[in-house]
Amino acid sequence: MRVPPYWWYRMTLNRYMDPDTDPRAVEELMARTGCDRDSLIESFRTYVFQETDVEVSWVWFVERPGWLREALGRPDSVVRALEILGAMPRVPAGLSAVVADIAVGDLEGELALAQAVLRCIRGCAELAEQALGRGGRRCGISAAAWVGSLGREASVPVLAAAVRREKKDVVRAALLAAAARVRRGPERVPLAAGPLGAEAARGLKSKTPASLAAWFDFDSLPPVHWSDGAGAGTEVDPDIVRWWVVLADRLKDPNGRGSSPCTCPCWKSLTPPP
Repeated sequence: MRVPPYWWYRMTLNRYMDPDTDPRAVEELMARTGCDRDSLIESFRTYVFQETDVEVSWVWFVERPGWLREALGRPDSVVRALEILGAMPRVPAGLSAVVADIAVGDLEGELALAQAVLRCIRGCAELAEQALGRGGRRCGISAAAWVGSLGREASVPVLAAAVRREKKDVVRAALLAAAARVRRGPERVPLAAGPLGAEAARGLKSKTPASLAAWFDFDSLPPVHWSDGAGAGTEVDPDIVRWWVVLADRLKDPNGRGSSPCTCPCWKSLTPPP
């Protein structure tokens, strides 16, 4: 039976290294004891990645961004890679775009973590706004929520342009919710009553979701009025309000908080044509 090379080294790692042991000190020990570093580095990398505290290991990985890029591309290691990146004072060059893709991806558990990693970098808002145009229902909803979470009022025109382009009703609702969240001044996201009414008519042809039909009384909805513009004070078509309630039920928070961002304040953003 062949004994694996440097078996004593692996035994030492398992016995004496703690989660807060600086991997750079272990590398130095390798060099001083004459180890063939290349033959050990793969197992050492795995150990540092999985076992070492991210507040310690990030210093080692910041010099090895290629390894983190690989880990970000694997479902079994992406969360740990994001945690390591989150411990770094800045994201290594070339990894921001990779993390931005994850921030609007399909896996809910990683969305908030990826967005948190990017929150403090220069150009975070631009990355989030660029994601608005990538298409796809899930991506669109996640990107809208990301932009809204940043609270940047300068994003309102970008969101308004995305609303005009977007064809998917739930994504449009998410974009409007994001605009309502970041808007602090009087600026509105203009929407014409005619297209809204047509959209509502199409949507209400489908069966009411069971999650609403079992308990929600649509007839109890109060009247909603246009807030300003030529039609200020006039009543919004009740079907539009009904449709927005259905959308609120369909549109789930991509961060997993369980609440829908499509709420009544968005109705105040509905501005009739002049």
